[in-house]
Amino acid sequence: MKRQALFDAVKTRSLRSMLTEVESAPNVETHTPTGYHEPTHRIPVTPAVVGTVSLDGETLPAATAAEALGLHYQPLADGSVGQLVKLSHLVVKHSRFCEAGGNLVLANQAPKGTTQAGGDPGFYTRPERLRLIKPAAFSLLGDGLEVAETDYPAKELEVKIGDAANYSVFFKVTRKSQKSLAPDLLAYEIALAVSRGVANLVDKIMLEAIKAAAPGAFSLGTLAGNDVRIDELRAIVGTNAAGAAWRGDGMFTAANIPAELAPAIPETVAGAFNRAFVVLSDETRIVLRRNDVLGAMDVLCHVNVKPGLVDKAFFGMVA
Repeated sequence: MKRQALFDAVKTRSLRSMLTEVESAPNVETHTPTGYHEPTHRIPVTPAVVGTVSLDGETLPAATAAEALGLHYQPLADGSVGQLVKLSHLVVKHSRFCEAGGNLVLANQAPKGTTQAGGDPGFYTRPERLRLIKPAAFSLLGDGLEVAETDYPAKELEVKIGDAANYSVFFKVTRKSQKSLAPDLLAYEIALAVSRGVANLVDKIMLEAIKAAAPGAFSLGTLAGNDVRIDELRAIVGTNAAGAAWRGDGMFTAANIPAELAPAIPETVAGAFNRAFVVLSDETRIVLRRNDVLGAMDVLCHVNVKPGLVDKAFFGMVA
């Protein structure tokens, strides 16, 4: 990924501090010419705060603080009570792809740009490589025969986070909500909504990538031929609920494979999700903006996500 040093100067921010800063963000900039003691021009600007929140650094405050004020929230997915939980942890816990064994790879923040000899700005490339190791294929060797050459037992997929698509969300926080919620609780709600939204986005990106690869109908024989263990298999049931059923022992399944519901796509996908990856940028750009005469605050969030489907042979579509 190539990026100029100017962008690397943006440091990681706390969502709580950004909410405090946007409350007093100025809506004008003044210009004082040389020799004048007072400004002669006032330029209207949008009162806004821009910052980068780290998914692996930002934490949610304890829910017990909200309960003390009479507010009750849905418990966190892992039952954490009164603890500080990273946003990346919540993404993993809420994601059905991760629950099914999928790998979430956080791309760390870019290092600061360097200056080359002569003062020219330096650029760098940060490739991300995902490698999947397969068992080496042994075969019987007869007397006097040469060993047959096989392919190297690994597959590699290069994923550059700089080429990842940008996904955004925009919503408003009314003045009533800002007044009725303490800044800590407002930060809690926004962070919780963003982390769960990112989790749903991870599911959607990965499942759409599998669907686009056209892996064919789900087949245990095909998976057996690709050295997949039965305990690796999971299914994610889409909005059409294709193949979904309750097993006699009470287990929710699709094609008799343990399953979970997800709103990501209509179809049902089953396979070894632990053989797939999703690369997610740790840098989550947040924009808070006051530009409503009614006192509402705009919240914009931008993330970069890219799927890493090394081999479609580990998946199948369930009818």
